[in-house]
Amino acid sequence: MRIVEVPPSLVFACHFMTLSNPWFLAALLAILGVFHLDLIATLLNLSRYRLPLPERLKGVFDEETVKKAAEYAGRSARVDLIRDAFFLALLIGMWWSGGFAWLDAKVTGWGLSTLWTNVAAIGVIMLVKSVLALPFEAWDTFGVEAEFGFNRTTPGTFIGDRIKGLLLMLVLGVPLLALVLWFFQTQPLAALWAWLCVSGFSLIMAWLAPRVLMPLFMKFTPLGDGPLRTAILGLAERLKFPVADVSVVDGSRRSSKANAFFAGFGKTKRIALFDTLIENTARTSCSPCWRMRSATASCAMCPCRSPSACRNRR
Repeated sequence: MRIVEVPPSLVFACHFMTLSNPWFLAALLAILGVFHLDLIATLLNLSRYRLPLPERLKGVFDEETVKKAAEYAGRSARVDLIRDAFFLALLIGMWWSGGFAWLDAKVTGWGLSTLWTNVAAIGVIMLVKSVLALPFEAWDTFGVEAEFGFNRTTPGTFIGDRIKGLLLMLVLGVPLLALVLWFFQTQPLAALWAWLCVSGFSLIMAWLAPRVLMPLFMKFTPLGDGPLRTAILGLAERLKFPVADVSVVDGSRRSSKANAFFAGFGKTKRIALFDTLIENTARTSCSPCWRMRSATASCAMCPCRSPSACRNRR
């Protein structure tokens, strides 16, 4: 008779994944709670479209525009809901069936150190999740976005963006993950050191992203001298909102939506305007948008764009 050795991680999983374990039950309820909380928030947002437009917006949007925005928001929310439900079911299924313990046993068999075994296991999970998310991302891009006339992304650009994202995750994410795991394996105040490390990494990325990372996906061109640049810089100065540069982004390669954003912090903040925004929006309506954006760091409330979100305006 052949004796099969059961990995300790699988034995632990069998004892842990039971409803009699209060820690497992608490984790399960937390996961389900977050999912339902997000679902309730989405439904509440969608329900706002049933309300009549405020008087001050009736001269800006007609009923057809509001109806189209509601349809678009509903279709996008449906894709997000199906995707989130799929990954929730997959997570609980893997968790309850011991799938994570099985993966841990497989990766342990590669003969790596404890640190790199943990990094490899998490990396495999992230890679599989990225691959499984592709159909939902394609559905949203080439289905919903195309249906409403927003999509300009080609299959080549779509695939290229995902490959670049995976490479960045490998180059930047793996060392950070290894360092955090090393803290928890060797340091008594691991949580504190991990928090400091991640916080420092986030600050560096806030400065580095618009200069190095974002140009890998989008082309940034300095906004030339003219009334628009003068108006934006003048508005930023009046709001005491320091800006290092104003650029134009070739967002029209991927979408017809008009959008804008700023990145960085302190005196290094950079404003980026999508070329579609410059094409479709006059200077007089762009300044109020940036006044609202600078004050709230969000474009969702800008009165000069679609009620569903400022990025949805064509």
